[in-house]
Amino acid sequence: KAGITLKRPRFTVEVEKTTAGGIQVVCVGNLEGGREELKKKLMDYGYRNLLVKIWGDASVDEVIEHIVERKVYKPAIIVVNKVDAADRLQVEKIKELCRGAVKFAAVSALRREGLDQLKRLIFESLDVVRVYTKEVGGERAQRPLVLKKGSKVLDVAKIVHSQLYEQFKYAKIWGPSAKFPGEKVGGDHELMDGDTVEIHIK
Repeated sequence: KAGITLKRPRFTVEVEKTTAGGIQVVCVGNLEGGREELKKKLMDYGYRNLLVKIWGDASVDEVIEHIVERKVYKPAIIVVNKVDAADRLQVEKIKELCRGAVKFAAVSALRREGLDQLKRLIFESLDVVRVYTKEVGGERAQRPLVLKKGSKVLDVAKIVHSQLYEQFKYAKIWGPSAKFPGEKVGGDHELMDGDTVEIHIK
């Protein structure tokens, strides 16, 4: 087994080995099956002293799979090529099988069909955002910074220049995360794909 799952988990698990105290389970969310069932299954696998922290909704089996089999989520896309020559019914069947489990794209390299959709799906799978910088009173940069989804304004300041990070005062934002164009925000403002950031220093 490769230890890979294509299904995006709804939860995060953190496991810490302890020297005493038995198996302790802390769950922020809903644990389908219950803590006692999880403890019992972990003991069946030979675990005795463990602190398990779970964030989000999960089933006992999903948590066991994560801890015991150490499965790691990897984003995947099923791509069907040569749809111009393929049986449309077969393509639809494959699409239906993928629904809700893995992303799907039907393309024709010959006719250049579906390639834009494939590019979009690949980008979405990377869990990144493109953020543009802008000097005060200047134009927006032509090339964006590519950051992890969930990045904040201070992350941009740190990447661009240490002075911007150390002397950060506030930023102005244009784009999807702004309530209105040029919104004034603090360093902990979370950025979205396509945002433009103008950093002001002290």
